[in-house]
Amino acid sequence: MHALLSLALLSLGFLYSTVRAQIPASGIIIAPPNGTVISPGDTFDYSYSGFSCHQGFIGVTVWLVDTPPTLAQLNSSGEFSPGDFLSFFGTFATPNIQGIPPISTPPPPPSFVMPDLDIPTEELFFTVVQELKDCDPPLFGSAIVTFNNITYSVD
Repeated sequence: MHALLSLALLSLGFLYSTVRAQIPASGIIIAPPNGTVISPGDTFDYSYSGFSCHQGFIGVTVWLVDTPPTLAQLNSSGEFSPGDFLSFFGTFATPNIQGIPPISTPPPPPSFVMPDLDIPTEELFFTVVQELKDCDPPLFGSAIVTFNNITYSVD
């Protein structure tokens, strides 16, 4: 009897570990999609589906960087330091529960305008850093970095 109970508990523990390991530890940038070509002054769509672990809001910062971004590049505030990014689009909070009161951090806009970066045509990385420090339990650290490659085109 004890052997069966032990086996059952072991199986449940294995299943819990398997399910927990399959939880995606990142959001998804829906727009702009990978491979989008954007010129200075162009308006481009923005949409992000975040990893929902906060009580009411998904907090993100949106950046444009010239190398594939990593968590190690973020400073203690969870942001890129000056010189490590080309453009900062802003800090936003998306409610993940309908009908909750708004907060001082605005929701993200549906689109952005590409700034003139004064650089040649090249591949860049449209990046979203999602804050996770208030997740319960803190499964993945204090932030996740998601990016799509885009082409900045001056032609």
